[in-house]
Amino acid sequence: MENYQDYECQEVKSIHELYFETVARHAEEVAFEYSAGVVTYSELNERVLHAAGRMVPYQGKQVFIGVLDPLKFAIAYFSCVLSGCVAVLGAPDDYDVFQKSGGNAQLCITDSNVFDGSAGKVPLGAYSVSDTDAVCTILHSSGTEGAPKWVMLSHANICSNIVSGLRKYLMRQVDVFYNIIPYYHAFGLVCDFLAPLFVGAKICVPDKKELFFSQMAIFCPTALNVPPAVAMRLSHYISVAGSAAAVTGGRLKKILCGGAGLAAEISKRLREQGINALGCYGLSECSPCVSVNRDEFYKDGSAGIPLGCNDVSIGGDGEVLIRGTNVMKGYYGDEAETCRILSGGVLHTGDLGRIDGDGFLFITGRKKNVIVFDDGTKCSPEIYEAQIVAHTDAEEALIRIGNGQPMRLEALIYATDNSKQDEIRRYITDLDINKRISSVLFTNTPLPKNSLGKVQRNYEKR
Repeated sequence: MENYQDYECQEVKSIHELYFETVARHAEEVAFEYSAGVVTYSELNERVLHAAGRMVPYQGKQVFIGVLDPLKFAIAYFSCVLSGCVAVLGAPDDYDVFQKSGGNAQLCITDSNVFDGSAGKVPLGAYSVSDTDAVCTILHSSGTEGAPKWVMLSHANICSNIVSGLRKYLMRQVDVFYNIIPYYHAFGLVCDFLAPLFVGAKICVPDKKELFFSQMAIFCPTALNVPPAVAMRLSHYISVAGSAAAVTGGRLKKILCGGAGLAAEISKRLREQGINALGCYGLSECSPCVSVNRDEFYKDGSAGIPLGCNDVSIGGDGEVLIRGTNVMKGYYGDEAETCRILSGGVLHTGDLGRIDGDGFLFITGRKKNVIVFDDGTKCSPEIYEAQIVAHTDAEEALIRIGNGQPMRLEALIYATDNSKQDEIRRYITDLDINKRISSVLFTNTPLPKNSLGKVQRNYEKR
């Protein structure tokens, strides 16, 4: 089992407590850095409190936050929650989706109308929270079965996840983070925003998302939180440049990958390049982190060890089951789905997995992706996709039922080196499901993914 102790982390039970502890301890440190300048924690606090004063009329009501800029998001989110509003997080165009799904947001905040000015400041003593189990944040999520849902999270959900995460995964005040994940995603909100700010770290922001890699060496981050697809691209750029320092600025030591599984070969390749790339597992319904690989206790290809805020078990059918203080309050406006997913207080994730003798969780696929053939045999395509990527020059692989051929599979392969196609095809021929594969198709462009790097399995071939 684990061979070193948890890191120390102060217990906090509400966003209010987390926020005021943060600004008190790190007032003069830099919270956000842009190419145009920096904002300290005390300066952030002034802007948050002014904005919170203007939020008072919306106390107890839902406020939609569709803000992309990290600093403006911080002002909007903290002022909203501190004022007793319920922050509804999504992409800017998700506002109508929320309202049409039964939402009742009284205000929609975007990058262009974030409250920020000299009027409306409310004294610190006016902010308190009496019920840490009260819902403070609603997140747009794909849901455990792929249908879009609105996940309700309480102060206790989010804070227990942050504290438990920081006891397993080291973040320090001296760390410099570099943002690319939208904060309306649970992984971005907790791992790339709230947790770094809680420890007093600095968050750097590129001028545009498209400049993330080209400006990285300017900001010289020490740590990144990114989807696996970004980690893969970073490794490629380092190979082309000949050194990690040329791309990253020379201080990047580790990467935490979430949103999708991190392939073992990507971890190994980045480690050879001097960067420790660590995988984790989570879902919005768990605020979001469930398990994480630790700085000195990890297994490539695994999702790490469970956080202390939750208990993880494997059901009789191989499904990953979770019970803990980080598990959501439910889906907004969908009591029936909440009862189905949260049966007896246990969250049914829809993911398949196993736990090894050292306590490491391995995610092996999705229940909904399991293919059942006419003869009753089953196939979890993710297992074979991982094998193809691990043992060939394929960058990505996708196995699914072929169009117009019932119970026949097609393998879609992304490989940048066309000369390796025959070799990849021969490897697939040796797989024990080869008799089910009717075609192997190659593409020179990455497979379509969502914003967190998960391959869209049902996209139409181009």
